[in-house]
Amino acid sequence: MIAPKPNLRNSNIGLVTSLVLTLTAYVFVVEKYLSGWLLTGFIAVLAILQLFVQFRFFLHIGEKISEKAKTKFLMFSILCVSIIVFGSIWIMNNLNYNMMHNPESVQNIIDDELIHH
Repeated sequence: MIAPKPNLRNSNIGLVTSLVLTLTAYVFVVEKYLSGWLLTGFIAVLAILQLFVQFRFFLHIGEKISEKAKTKFLMFSILCVSIIVFGSIWIMNNLNYNMMHNPESVQNIIDDELIHH
């Protein structure tokens, strides 16, 4: 399982493609070209494209590696990304729940946590 020798041309193509994908995502968010779930879906598509660019041009996942190894590597990557994404969402929701400070929210927390005065 020897990876192909990287060359400057492929590295530059990967760099430019990664920069274009990243800047596209940034501009769409900052300039508010899309909103809501449409923006989220667009960013997700760009993230998946970015993943494939990283695999191809920087990790050199190409034709020289067996299909079994590619599948294992892809599944491990999906697992890592899923843990990061869903863990971040869980943490942010937990922070949002615990950082609410209006009286109704405080009462909801007291009721939810079964806290008695």
